[in-house]
Amino acid sequence: MALTHKKSESKVGCAYSKTTKNGDNYLSVIINVEQIASIEPDEKGNIRLSLFANTYKEKDSQPDYNLVKPTPKGGLSSGGGSGATRATQGAANARVKGSNFPF
Repeated sequence: MALTHKKSESKVGCAYSKTTKNGDNYLSVIINVEQIASIEPDEKGNIRLSLFANTYKEKDSQPDYNLVKPTPKGGLSSGGGSGATRATQGAANARVKGSNFPF
């Protein structure tokens, strides 16, 4: 089951799939700094975000991915009890690796 994210206030940025002149694929990311500042970092000083495919994309000028704040524990789930983050990472990795991204 693929997870997607609906448009909402939790969006903090977006990403576009791009290709260099040499044919290397990469993601160009735009982040709203004011919205990121409202996210509480973990004990190591990191913040967690989720990257969802933009399933609402209607034009090439719209982003390929939406960057969103994390959902509270007990929020979205993949149905198997593994949590939305793990399922989302798996879906994103499959898409990114299939696109020859280096991660």
